[in-house]
Amino acid sequence: MIGLVSRDLRLRRMLFRFLAVVLATLTVALVLPTHVAIAETVPYTDPAVSGAVGLCNKAGQPITGGSINDRPFVWRAVSSSQAPPSYQGTGRKASLLIYQPRPNVSADKWSGDQMTATSDYTNVHYPMSQATDADFTLAEYLNEFKPMVDGLLQLRLYFGIPGQSTWTQSYPATDIQVTGTTWHVVHGANLPCTQGTSHSSELDTLGSPGSAPPAAQSGTTTAPKPGSTPGRSHSASASSTAARTGRSSSAIATPAGTSASSEASAVAQSRSGGVNPLYALLGLLAIAAVVVGYWWRRRPAR
Repeated sequence: MIGLVSRDLRLRRMLFRFLAVVLATLTVALVLPTHVAIAETVPYTDPAVSGAVGLCNKAGQPITGGSINDRPFVWRAVSSSQAPPSYQGTGRKASLLIYQPRPNVSADKWSGDQMTATSDYTNVHYPMSQATDADFTLAEYLNEFKPMVDGLLQLRLYFGIPGQSTWTQSYPATDIQVTGTTWHVVHGANLPCTQGTSHSSELDTLGSPGSAPPAAQSGTTTAPKPGSTPGRSHSASASSTAARTGRSSSAIATPAGTSASSEASAVAQSRSGGVNPLYALLGLLAIAAVVVGYWWRRRPAR
């Protein structure tokens, strides 16, 4: 009888310890930032994509859709991948761009435009670009460049730093689909919106909330306008866009130097997101149920 009681106590202790580990694991899973992947298939490829762009509202919450008439389009964009090491120093910047996938055209030749001005950011692990109320609505972009592939558009986050050309060798990207007057994410990730802060360069020069965005400054991340590609001259439509927005119409300078391929290798990361805390919770609860059932069946009869 003493042996049976001792065995019963050991089983109880093992169960309590296991449940303590489960509780601690759940606490960590729910508190730490997570990347929740959104992965529908898109009918094109972009070999330069490394990571995803998470989208946020003014309340600091991840969003996966909205109205094309919202101003700004999104309040903040967050990258799941870091900038290259040489772009992580003082003055590091990021900006959100939107591109128009086209049939039988490679991704480096798609038409694009800036959705935010360049932004400083504090957390190198989560590069961010901050919008203002003077930035574009998605409808304004669509007025000039309508989707050509199933209503799909690609969002990219480009990195910059004073003294260097904009980094375009690789970039995080998210694909959205426009349906009527709404849009939603079809391939990307929900990312934490508050793991750091970001400051738009527009806030340094805007005279009033309704002012047009400022022209790009030297040493910042400058985006190609619609109808242009990195390193190419602009079309007439690009000039009209510059006049409408007040932004500079200069093209992105393609990064030069022999270190580009090694930098790209250094920052290549998986596009898929992390573990959803809900799935982790359900899995751990299932394991706990198995252990409790096993203990209950094996416990000594009274």
